[in-house]
Amino acid sequence: KMAVFKTEGYRVAHPGGQIILLFWGTLALLLTIGDVAGEERGNLKSYQALCSEAFRGSWAEEFLASQRGITAETASRFGVGYDQDQDCIVFPYYLPDGSIHRFKLRDKRGQRYSPGEGVIPFGLGTLNGQQRIFSCEGETDTLRLAQELPDEVVIGIPGAASIGCIKNHLPDEIILYTVFDSDKAGKTATAKAIEMFGARPVILPEGIKDVCEFFQAGYDREDFMRLVATIDNVHVETSAETTTVLRRDISSTPSTQSTQSNVIQLRPWCEVVYESVEDREWLLEGILPKTGLAILGGWAKAGKSTLAIHLCREIAEGKPFLGRTTVTAPVIYINYEMPEDYRSELIAAGQIPDGAFWLDRPVNVLDMDTVREVIDQAGSDHGLLVIDSFRGAFRITGDGENSAGNAGVILRDLQRIAIESGWLILLIHHNNKGKKQLSGTGDFYAAADVLLNWKRTSPNSAGELTVEGRMAPVEPMAMSLTQQEATYLGEAKDVLASEDLKRVLESITDEPISAPALAKQLAIKPGSIRAYLSKLFNEGKIDRQGEGKRGDPFLYSKTVESVDCVSDEDAHNTKTKVLM
Repeated sequence: KMAVFKTEGYRVAHPGGQIILLFWGTLALLLTIGDVAGEERGNLKSYQALCSEAFRGSWAEEFLASQRGITAETASRFGVGYDQDQDCIVFPYYLPDGSIHRFKLRDKRGQRYSPGEGVIPFGLGTLNGQQRIFSCEGETDTLRLAQELPDEVVIGIPGAASIGCIKNHLPDEIILYTVFDSDKAGKTATAKAIEMFGARPVILPEGIKDVCEFFQAGYDREDFMRLVATIDNVHVETSAETTTVLRRDISSTPSTQSTQSNVIQLRPWCEVVYESVEDREWLLEGILPKTGLAILGGWAKAGKSTLAIHLCREIAEGKPFLGRTTVTAPVIYINYEMPEDYRSELIAAGQIPDGAFWLDRPVNVLDMDTVREVIDQAGSDHGLLVIDSFRGAFRITGDGENSAGNAGVILRDLQRIAIESGWLILLIHHNNKGKKQLSGTGDFYAAADVLLNWKRTSPNSAGELTVEGRMAPVEPMAMSLTQQEATYLGEAKDVLASEDLKRVLESITDEPISAPALAKQLAIKPGSIRAYLSKLFNEGKIDRQGEGKRGDPFLYSKTVESVDCVSDEDAHNTKTKVLM
C-alpha cells in the first residue's frame, strides 16, 4: 500500500521505504515545511530514516571520516544521513523533545542549503540536563568535538552570525563554553557570547582554524581539556571594529603546564644556579640525547636513510658509532620513502640486530595516535624512533611545510611525545635545493633538540656530518658511507682537505685547465683549488704554463701517468696554507 501525506501545497508518497516527490520535482521542497506538527512531522522522520540508512558506504561517510575525522558512529548518534537523489550530506536539526525541526544539506562543492523557518542550534536532541555545555560553529565541528568528549554535551550554531539562537533553547543556569572559529566572524561571535551569556571562550592555538583542524593536527582530548582548564586566564579585547582574543599556546609539554591557578613566584638567578641537576643522559654520547626530537637533514639521494639505518644498528646492539659510545635501546624505523626492494637490500647489507623493528607506511598519513601506539608496542621506557621522512609521513609540502600552523604543530607534538615516552624521535627531512639548510618553517630549527646535517658531493667520496643543538659544540665529522658500513674518518677539516687534494690530482689530465674551471668542475672553493694546485706544482706532480696574469692565466696539466696517494701530512700542510 502507498501512504500519501499532504503538506502545504504538495504531496509526498511513502511506498515501502522510499520517499518520492509527486509534485514540483525536487525533494528539497520537502524540507521547506518549517515547524509543522503531528502527521506532517512524521514525514521528516521518515526522510531522515532513509537518509541515515543510505549513509553507510556513501561518499558522505568517507568525506566526514577522511576530511573531518568523524566516525560513522558519531554521525549516527546525531542522525546524519545521505540523500541519494540530491547527492548530499543531510544534517537533521532536532528539538529537545526528539522531533525534527529542519534539515541542512551539504553537497560535494561544500554548498549548504538551510530550508525551513526559525534558526535553532544543532544537536539539541543530545541535551541531558548537564550544566556544562560546549558550543561550536557549524555541524562538522560539533560532531568532532562531541566525538572527542563523549561525556559532555556539545551543540552547534549554524554560523557565527546566529549566536542568538542559543538564548531561546537553553536553560538559564548552564555554563556555556564556546569553541568558535579563529576568523574575524568567530572572534566577534565569541565576544557576543561572553556579553549575552557570560560564556567562557576556549581559544584554539595560533594557526588552527577550527575544532576539526585542531584534532586533525594531532592534538587530543587532554590538550583540549587543558585549554578548558586555563579559560579563566584568557582575556578578550573588544573594540568598535573587531574583537581580538588573546591566544594561549598549548605546545608546551603537560609537565610545564598547570591545571590550577598557581601564584607566580619570581626567583633570582643566584638562587637557582646551584640547584642540583641530574647529568644529561645520552643515546649517542655528546650528540643524541636519550629523549627529545632530532632532525637529520641533507640533499635528496645523499644517503640520509643509509646513515640512519647504520645508526639504528649500532644503538640496537649498543656498539660505538662515530667513535662515540651508545646506550643499548630498541629502535623502530617508520618508512615512507624507500621501496620494499631497496629497503630489504639496505637491511641485508649489514648486521641484523634483535632489538630493531620496521614499519612500512602504517597509515596513509602519519598521526600522533599512531606514533604513540608504535612506541607503546615496543614496551620500553627509552628507545629510538626514526620517521623517514617528514614529507612522506605527514604529506605536507610547499606552503604547508613553511607554515608554523601546520608543520610547526606536528614538530611540537612529536617533541612532546618524545619527552612523555622517554624516547628520542629522529625525523629525516630534506634540505633546500643547493643549500645547506632544512626546507620549510623555522620551527624545524626551533623545535629540534639536535640538528644533524649530512653532505657529500658523490656516493664515492667522504661526506661531512655537522651537529648543532643544545649541547657542547661538536666539530664537523667526516664519514665514509656505504650500504655495508659507516666509517668515522675523523674531523672533517682534516679529512676532507686530504680527500679534496686527491680529487684535484686525479682530475688533472693532459688537457691544460685553469684553476677557476677546475674549481667549478669539482665544486671546491677557488681559493682552496689554487692552494692545492700550487702545492702539487711545487712538488713536481703537475705541470704549469702561462704567466698567471690577466689574459695569460696559469694552466695545469698532468706530468706523470700514475700518482701516489696524498699523505695525511700533505693534507694537513695544505689545509694550513689554505687558512693562511
